[in-house]
Amino acid sequence: MIKEKLYDRLVRVNKHRNGVSLKKKILFGILVVILMSGCHDKKRMEMKKSFNSSQANAEQLIGNLKFSLKKVSVFAESLYNDPNKSPGDPSLYAMFNKVFYKKVNNGKSAVFVTGFVPVNAEIKKTVYFTEPLETKFIDFIKRHPQAVQIYYNDKNSYNRIYPWFDVLSQYSQNTDITQFSFYYLADSRFNPDRQVVVVDQPYLDPAGRGWIFSVISPVYYQDKLEGVMGIDINACDLFN
Repeated sequence: MIKEKLYDRLVRVNKHRNGVSLKKKILFGILVVILMSGCHDKKRMEMKKSFNSSQANAEQLIGNLKFSLKKVSVFAESLYNDPNKSPGDPSLYAMFNKVFYKKVNNGKSAVFVTGFVPVNAEIKKTVYFTEPLETKFIDFIKRHPQAVQIYYNDKNSYNRIYPWFDVLSQYSQNTDITQFSFYYLADSRFNPDRQVVVVDQPYLDPAGRGWIFSVISPVYYQDKLEGVMGIDINACDLFN
């Protein structure tokens, strides 16, 4: 109860801290995680001791990740510009109740369309023509092992994520993905300049990765937000 009260107080204070550097925001988030016991005792002590010496490294890491993620989001936009170029492989996917998902683990991405927006032919087509993102996802994780996962969420609550996991057992059906901070903080209300941004408040990952920070980048087509590209970094590992 005490930790929860401290957490609530910290969150309220942080909402009024405008103009704070990314470094300080991330440090604040790490401290929240410590209060919530997201890391074991030894890890918490190591993190406290390493803050001063590793701030610059953490900020450089975030900068590199933002630069690389922007490239992936630009590639995604190119897929929307020519959706017929990549027809994908429809045999990899199936319906389960109202959910459209990737039914096989072929060592690439997992796919989950929640059904919040009823699955139709247009949504399936989007899943198919964005299949080439898999190659970009695999390459990104190889180049940036600090990222625990990379994903694309679209306006119709379609999620493509790498590495693969059993989405049917992990995700909830009928979820509106656009209501999560890792989506709406990239939209035109919060990000009118369409920059790559950091979700600097840690949160529990719906995909089961624990307490994480996200770096997200909007994907636009014909001046409309189609979706958001994102990566996650484990909060306890950020300063390692």
